[in-house]
Amino acid sequence: MKSSFKNRLFALVMAGAMVITGANTSLLVNANTASAASKVTLKLSAISKTLNEGKSFTLKLTKKNVKKVVSTKWTTSKKAVATVSAKGKVSAKKQGTATIKCKVTYLAKGKAKKQSKALKCMVTVTKASQSEATPAPTPTSKPEVTPGPNPGQLDEKDITLRTKFDDTTNIGEERTVQIVGGTTESMVVKDNGVMRKELSTLELIDTEMGQGINLGNTMEATSSSYAQKLEWAEAGDPTKFEQAWGQPVTTQAYISALHSYGFNTLRVPVAWSSMMAEDGTYKVDERFLGRVEEIVNYALNEGMYVVLNWHWDYGWWGLFSLNEEEAFKRYETVWTQIAERFKDYSDHLVFEGQNEELGDSFTANVYSTGYRDENMAGDDKTKNHGTMTKDEKYALTNKVKQRFVDLIRSTGGNNAYRHLLIPTPSTNIGQGCDERFIMPKDTEENGVSKLSVSVHYYTPWDFCGDNEQGATYEASDRAETEKQFALMKKFTDAGYGIILGEYSVCTVPQVNGGVAQWFNDTMTIAAKYHMLPCMWEIGQYFNRVSGKMKYRDIAELFNTITGSNGDTSSIVYTDGTAVPGADREITFEDVSSLTPAWSWTGKWYKNNGQNIVGDNRYEDGADHTKGTKESDFIPLSESKATIDGDTTALSFNSWGYQAFLKLDLSKYTRPCIAFAFMEGTNTEEIVGSLQFATSAEAGTSNLQNEYTIEYSKWNGKGVALNGELLEGLAKNPYLMITFSDKPTVTGIYVYDLG
Repeated sequence: MKSSFKNRLFALVMAGAMVITGANTSLLVNANTASAASKVTLKLSAISKTLNEGKSFTLKLTKKNVKKVVSTKWTTSKKAVATVSAKGKVSAKKQGTATIKCKVTYLAKGKAKKQSKALKCMVTVTKASQSEATPAPTPTSKPEVTPGPNPGQLDEKDITLRTKFDDTTNIGEERTVQIVGGTTESMVVKDNGVMRKELSTLELIDTEMGQGINLGNTMEATSSSYAQKLEWAEAGDPTKFEQAWGQPVTTQAYISALHSYGFNTLRVPVAWSSMMAEDGTYKVDERFLGRVEEIVNYALNEGMYVVLNWHWDYGWWGLFSLNEEEAFKRYETVWTQIAERFKDYSDHLVFEGQNEELGDSFTANVYSTGYRDENMAGDDKTKNHGTMTKDEKYALTNKVKQRFVDLIRSTGGNNAYRHLLIPTPSTNIGQGCDERFIMPKDTEENGVSKLSVSVHYYTPWDFCGDNEQGATYEASDRAETEKQFALMKKFTDAGYGIILGEYSVCTVPQVNGGVAQWFNDTMTIAAKYHMLPCMWEIGQYFNRVSGKMKYRDIAELFNTITGSNGDTSSIVYTDGTAVPGADREITFEDVSSLTPAWSWTGKWYKNNGQNIVGDNRYEDGADHTKGTKESDFIPLSESKATIDGDTTALSFNSWGYQAFLKLDLSKYTRPCIAFAFMEGTNTEEIVGSLQFATSAEAGTSNLQNEYTIEYSKWNGKGVALNGELLEGLAKNPYLMITFSDKPTVTGIYVYDLG
């Protein structure tokens, strides 16, 4: 993904809410509350299901803000495949696919007129012999009342394609070595350096590479300004860049934890320009190369595969349309250094030429420093860009890919046979299937067996990417995934592998559920078309300090699919519901007549990833400048805290994404948090959901006890912390607070409800 979107996602990590009347504030109760609370939700308990012949299951209807269900009419598109009773019981008859429909006629709360809605579930019937030996990967601990369907059953072939995670074909004698430029004096490595010339990438995808995951927002993280980039590079500490977007320093323990959930391929995105000479030589600092090599070895030590790529990297790719010769010099010089550095590693290391930069990024704006990001502009902020037709972009794409393959092969050693990953333009499936996209030629000995195609998948975008309010995952979306992945069959038919370099539901939890179902369906269909899927992960699913999955249903899904045993102790599901018995009840209290025990007033321009300072969304003529430091988003001259006898303190991260409230728990029996916003801005569109979590330190994205609370639930009230949050704060003393959109916060108040 591109850095602007990644930065925005980094902001979406948990917070709380309320408002107090007073100067420049507005009470959170408004007309939007009623409309939000009355929104009707009607869903079936599954949007897709796979059954053996002769088996049956019952579809259940879940509803919200429905006064009365007047009638339900169940039908099936193919009675010969599956029938359905008047009560929703589906019976599998013979092999095939049928769509079960339920027309619901209902009365909504507060409405006098009857309404109707059509719901669907896609049912696939398989022969009993195909899946009798393989249990359905349905998380057993998730209660049936939880919204969202459980994963469906897979056939034996799909299970085989998706379960491999214990491969040790690269594990050799354990030895202690010095990594040139590394961050430690020595490290243990196990890679045996063996390159199995006879194995194709397609074979590895089907039998060894298993499930994949990205180490996102880490080695491709970039500094916030050109001056800071130069300063950090001069300091020579690559972990500054590694932690620039809030991630901790990567450890062997974390990669081992990923592997424990069955992930057997690690994709490592890298911004090589972070510590690269700015004098036109394009020499990458050995200390940066060494840090990447250490991380690569963490995964290889587990017997995992590693996909190493060049990722966005301050958006310099517009140089190709301005000065193609210089762009190729940069591109080939850097890849030569990478190839030489890793030429002796085994076939468990794969090179990927780019991320999403082929095609449209060739004509993107760049500044005099050579980067696209305005913060990288230096003194000259004049935008420059070239022009190219679509045909010319395809032609240049093909040229870059061919130069990549030729260069890697020319470095010799194991690189003569290394598996290479070739992105389509913008990693788009449709553009990759265009006849103008031509796969590069490899050496005659390799043929096509060492090449794979890279595409990304975040469909439907409103569910996977934007988390648009009310977005749901439907049977039609599963059908679209099937349609899109089927297009890629042209590549496997020709002998190429396919790697889904990124796929994910980026923002969780999803109020409407369906996240586990989306992952299950996407992985299932990917396996059907011999595609290796690599989850895009930037801390939204994993706590990188503890190494644990944050959501029970996702942890159990991957454990079941891969046959692994990753930790499943999380007490929350991706739809926001709790494991039965978990103390997660949050209450919302009227605090309008109470006096706060502690308060902060000022202006917090909560940043949603655009780095825009000021009230530009709400006031004409307001400041539209770009922010680069904390005081831009939280003007210190306007901010003050009132402290009466306790040590409660408030801090913010450097980009205005999150506030970190360090509560003095000894002073509060039952703390309750409330908020005020700039007058006229208290709407769901501007504020969004509130998000809470606990943290061991301020400014980190390694969060525990995460909550996302819908606007309609807390609007107009204070939020009383529950037992889980209080227990979490006893161990991790900072309460992280943020909002899903971009409000201007003018007050934060702490009450003691006693």
